[in-house]
Amino acid sequence: MGASAGKVSTGSALRWVLEAFGPLFVFWGFEHTWGLVPAIVSGVVVGVVLVVFQWRREKSPSKLTIINACSVALFGVLDLSFRSAFFIKLEPVLGNLVWAGIFLVSVLTGPGLIVEMVERTAGRMKDSVRAYMRAVTVAWGVFFIVRAAAYTWVAFTLTVDQALAVRGVVGPVSFVGMFALEMGVRYFRYGKKAFGSAPPQSAKAEPEST
Repeated sequence: MGASAGKVSTGSALRWVLEAFGPLFVFWGFEHTWGLVPAIVSGVVVGVVLVVFQWRREKSPSKLTIINACSVALFGVLDLSFRSAFFIKLEPVLGNLVWAGIFLVSVLTGPGLIVEMVERTAGRMKDSVRAYMRAVTVAWGVFFIVRAAAYTWVAFTLTVDQALAVRGVVGPVSFVGMFALEMGVRYFRYGKKAFGSAPPQSAKAEPEST
């Protein structure tokens, strides 16, 4: 049973990532192969399809999917409107600051974006786990601020070709590194049960809040 639960959890996590970040993945893929305009159109189309699919399935589309689809459209239009070399280098700075604001504001105004996303599929978590996921949301906000600072240095230091090359490497590598770091911290705190089909629970039993 443990093995099958692990497979279900992995499949659910993969589906969540693809649905949440699908518009961005498609945008990046088309931008590198077909150009900016096809990337914008494809990213927006995929975002709309995912939102409609989630609406029909759950009557409540994912905020993260909507945000990603809107960001693809917004920054795509900005790229087309301001075709200067400096804006091309500055665009990832603005994008990362926007994402930092989204994550941090979600913590100031509610339980946090990641808490909301996890509870969409896993149900209400215990308070200790919610606090951990809230801290992870803050960590992602700080992560985007650090990336914005790094891209600012790149924008004022490197040429356009160099900046695009650095962006192509730093972007995906930093994302994978952040995911791996969070999974390592989660494993250290909760052990193997952190990756089970149910939300990770604290090692010590704790009373349910009333």
